[in-house]
Amino acid sequence: MRETAVVAASCDDGWQGSVAANPVAAVTALTRTCRRARNLSSIAMLIKAYGLFWRADDVWQEGVRGRRELLGRRGYQSTHLEVCNFWRQQGLYVLYDEYGPYYVGLVRSGTLGSRLHSHYSRDVHRGRWDRFSWFGFCAVLSARDERGMQMMKLRAERSVGASDDAIADMETLLIKSLGTKPNLRKGRFQAGVEWTQVRADDREDMLDRLARRRRRRRL
Repeated sequence: MRETAVVAASCDDGWQGSVAANPVAAVTALTRTCRRARNLSSIAMLIKAYGLFWRADDVWQEGVRGRRELLGRRGYQSTHLEVCNFWRQQGLYVLYDEYGPYYVGLVRSGTLGSRLHSHYSRDVHRGRWDRFSWFGFCAVLSARDERGMQMMKLRAERSVGASDDAIADMETLLIKSLGTKPNLRKGRFQAGVEWTQVRADDREDMLDRLARRRRRRRL
């Protein structure tokens, strides 16, 4: 198996190093990322929402410019559908190439969407990955914006939680980002909720469903 850059980058100067693209290397990179943050608990217990193995080409389509959207959904029917734009999310993310985990990063300032867009279109990682998972610190609120999308809460500077829960959340993050099949059944976050990517072909349909629901509620 070829050597692949698996990088743990903080939102400051960052840390990076090349390691083999295998689960052990990816676990090491993720662990180092979290240790460089304030402490293990403050990272793990802040995971409130996450998305797994989203496709980059469903976010940045050719010919579509200026659309700052990382759309995720829960449910499908309009009565139970929830859609949220995670562009302004903050947290951990993993980029994947055809061999598996390629790059690991942490967004504590700025936005997840801007960071991913930079990796996709401008920096040294351009053309080297096609999928990503993210683990967000910002919770999704029940309140909706003018388009009917769920709004996000600003992340707290500190999180209160037992250290055992924090360690369990860290294990879950590794399990879900690496997709290790023997572990998948037991991997659950303490507070994190999974969101499914809104694919490019489904975007207009999802937004139309939200609009129809808003119109019905006004009647």
